[in-house]
Order: sequence, then structure tokens, then C-alpha cells
Amino acid sequence: NRLIKAGNKDPQNTFYFAQMLINNEKWDDAAPLLEKYLQERDWDEVAQNMLKSATGYKGFMADSTMYIVKGTNINTAKSEFSPTIYRNSLVFSSSRTPAKNIFNWTGDNFLDLYQAQYFGKAELGEAEILPGMANSKYHEGGSTFSPDGNVMYFTRNNYFQGRLNKGENGLVRLKTFQAELVRNKWDNITEMPFNSEDFSVGHPSLSPDGGTIYFVSDMTGGEGGTDIWMAKKQGEGWGKPENMGPRINTPGNDMFPWVSPTGVFYFCSNGHPGLGGLDLFRVTSVGTEFEKVQNMGYPVNRARDDCAMVIDEKSGVGFFSSNRKGGKGDDDIYSFIQRQVLEGHVVDASTGKSINNAKVEIYGIKGLQTVIRTDSVGYFRYGLDRNTDYKLVGSGDHYLETQQIVSTVSFDPTVPVETLIKLEKDKSDPIYNLKGKLEADSIVN
Repeated sequence: NRLIKAGNKDPQNTFYFAQMLINNEKWDDAAPLLEKYLQERDWDEVAQNMLKSATGYKGFMADSTMYIVKGTNINTAKSEFSPTIYRNSLVFSSSRTPAKNIFNWTGDNFLDLYQAQYFGKAELGEAEILPGMANSKYHEGGSTFSPDGNVMYFTRNNYFQGRLNKGENGLVRLKTFQAELVRNKWDNITEMPFNSEDFSVGHPSLSPDGGTIYFVSDMTGGEGGTDIWMAKKQGEGWGKPENMGPRINTPGNDMFPWVSPTGVFYFCSNGHPGLGGLDLFRVTSVGTEFEKVQNMGYPVNRARDDCAMVIDEKSGVGFFSSNRKGGKGDDDIYSFIQRQVLEGHVVDASTGKSINNAKVEIYGIKGLQTVIRTDSVGYFRYGLDRNTDYKLVGSGDHYLETQQIVSTVSFDPTVPVETLIKLEKDKSDPIYNLKGKLEADSIVN
């Protein structure tokens, strides 16, 4: 701010200032700065999407009832991130354990892999170091597991067989390694074939059938920053990596891919429009194509970095990482409960025409839960608790009140509950038609 007020003309400072304003939830202040920046650099796609974030942030908060977010008991004053559900445990990365080696960039401990018992209701047991040889004296990060649970793929600094390897410019890159479960310990560490000394490969995630591995890399041939790539299983090995393309990847950073058992593709990015920093996104896969990328919205996303999401779709319980305000440390792991989506439409019972601004009262077990209004085309959307019955009461100007029951009991949690509310005209409400004739001596332009 002082640089700009002092007349500094470097547009990059304007960009960075706008970025920091967004990260501090000052979207309205960031918008004019981004507009100024784009007058000089209209080619900057990241800034274009950041401007969409600054001017459209309220839209990302519209469905704030869809998730209930809470911190987890495994968080410490250190860093915890990149959770993965593995059998009856949650595997994650943390810098909690003091070590002789210190990471110079942060002055903190290096990251190791841990596991905590997962009870299926966002409740976790005590964290324990992952047994075996996967952890080294340097960083270990995101992990993923084969369908049978006997093979783990994980991220590590370029440290293998007791040697720390450096690439171009002396940088230590990230690599993806494979480990096998031997007598309940992770052993037989081997490198993945698409690793390199000169670019990073990390954040691996297997498809539910184990036939595709997704990962993040800054190798050449991408859209910019870090991109999400994929490789197909070929016999005992892996095929050539393929970039996920511009529908997923952006000139910014796209990271932490994860595919649910029903084929929903999750990832985080600071290149797509969002609330600030890295935001979580989802797309529903259709064969090899993808539908429109959807921002997961508030409160899963906030103005800081939100990433590395996994979800148990049956229970609706999931976990993700965030450095948002109010946490215990740098990055923390948060749990969330995905509520059942209710999608409703209010129409005139006689004509079938949509009724905008109609009132819908939603009653739960404890009485009135909320009152919402339909949008300009008669629709409304809300998050319901699972395995619960609800009463909806619809009404509108010159319409009679009507009631109906909706239920999320034994309902597929991945499919929205849809309801149509038909309102009858209130015939006792007098409506008058006015007819007349307009006369004028002249017409004035």
C-alpha cells in the first residue's frame, strides 16, 4: 500500500497488494486495483479470474448451509495437512515431531506421515507416526493407497537410499514414491517412473479402481504454475503422463487431486475464481470429459488456502486442509459434514408458471429452521440434515399457503432431493383490473 501511494509504477506490486487484500477478506477494496492492473496486463488470466473473485465473492457464499465445518482434535501448533482416509484411519502429514534437521524456509520441523484412528463420525483417535520406512529426515507429504490397501504412493523430497539429490540450480524437488505393506509396516520403497531431478512430482491420488494415478507437477507442457497430470496403469507399470487440460488446469497453481468412489473429481486451485488463495473445486466426471468446474463455496472455502479434500460419501463426513484464521497452527485439518441438498421450485398450480420471491418455511425436528425466498425464476436451494423428515410451507402474495413433507431418510446422499411446490390462487383476495385510455394533445420527443 505504501509502495503504491508513493507512486511505484510496477504493476506487479498492484497485483500482489490486491491478492493480499483478498486473502484478508477485503474483496471490495481489491477489485479496483485489479481493474487498474489489467489495464496494463489484460493478458493475465490469473488476474482476470481474481477480479471475478473480488466482484463475485457473494455468489460463493450463497449456499453456505451445504456444509458444517469444524476443526479436528489432531491439530497442533505445528502444521497438519493432506488427509487421506485409509481403512479405519486418517493418514496425514505433520511437522509436530521435533527433529535435528530444520526446514530453512520455515524454521520448522520437516513433515512426516502420521495416522489417527477414524471412527466414521469426524471423530479421530490419537495421532501416531506411520510405521515403517516411508518417513525420512526430510519432507513426506500427500499419500494415496491401492484398492486392496497394500500399496501406498506418497510425496517425499528427492531423498532416496540415504542420499539427498539436487536438480537444476541446486533445488531439491519433490518426488512420488511407492511403498508396500509388509508385516503392518511400510517398506520396499521405490521411485515412480515419471519422477525427475528437474521438476517436482507430488500429491498422488489413485482412482477408486486403482487404474489411474493423478498427481501434481510443474513439468513442461502444462498450463502454467503447477498442473494436475494423470497416468494409466499398464501391466505392472505406468503409461506416459497426460496433462488434465485447460478445463481443470489454469495458469495459476492447481493441486491436490482426489477422485471419490462415485467419480466426483476434487482439487484445489488459485487460478479458478474463488474466495481467495487456494479454493476447493469439484467436477462430475463423464467418461473422459468433465462438466463445469464448481467452486465448493463457503464455509469449506474461505479467503486463505483450502485444499486436499477427501470425503466418505456414504456418511457425508469429509476432511480438508486450511490455514484459515482461527486455527491452531499454520495448516490445520478440518472435518465437515456434507448436508443433503434440497432443490425446490415454486409454481402457480393453475398455470405452472414460476413464482419469484415466494416464501418457503422449512421446519425440522426442533421447529422452524429457516425461511428462504425463491429466486427470480422461482427456485430455491438449501442444505438438509441426513436421515431427517422436514415440513415445507410455501406461500406468496395473492396465493394460499400449502404444506408438504420431504425426507432425507434412506435417500441417496449424492443426489439432490427435488421438490415442486404448487401454490393455489387466493380467490378471496380481491384483484382489480384497470382499463383506460391515454389521451394527449401532442407528443413530446
